[in-house]
Amino acid sequence: MKKIIVTAIPVLMLFLGFSQEKLYDVSKIPEELKKNAYSVIREEQLTFDIKSIDKATYKVHKAVTILNENGRSELIFHEFTDQFRSLESASIQLFDSKGNSVQKYKRSDLLKQTAGDGLVPDGKVYYIEVPAASYPVTILVDYEIKFTGCSITRLMQFNYPSNR
Repeated sequence: MKKIIVTAIPVLMLFLGFSQEKLYDVSKIPEELKKNAYSVIREEQLTFDIKSIDKATYKVHKAVTILNENGRSELIFHEFTDQFRSLESASIQLFDSKGNSVQKYKRSDLLKQTAGDGLVPDGKVYYIEVPAASYPVTILVDYEIKFTGCSITRLMQFNYPSNR
């Protein structure tokens, strides 16, 4: 009986692996969404978690399918950090038109450049331009920003200016 179970488990796992649906297959996008479009947002989830008056985290999960060369700006990731905000984690994954993973990048793969005015740099910019061999492609971006040392009120004013 043990031989049957041991043999059945790998066969079942193999079967389930082949039957998995490709989440980012471009053929699953309705034609009316692709008409006259450069890109299509497949998923987007933004989470802003306030932990205390001077601590918060902002998490982004976004998948965008770039249909042609005109949408290539979606392949550029950039995020500014300073003494109040830090890039805690970042992962970027590129998928081909069939939904197969082509390339993966993590925070350590990002390029970093100082940014700011004056003698002392005010912050850093983390960035990467993901190359696409052909179109359409899908890019999946997950990252987290940690806010510390500034009040949430000031943070909200900085990120969401009022219409005065």
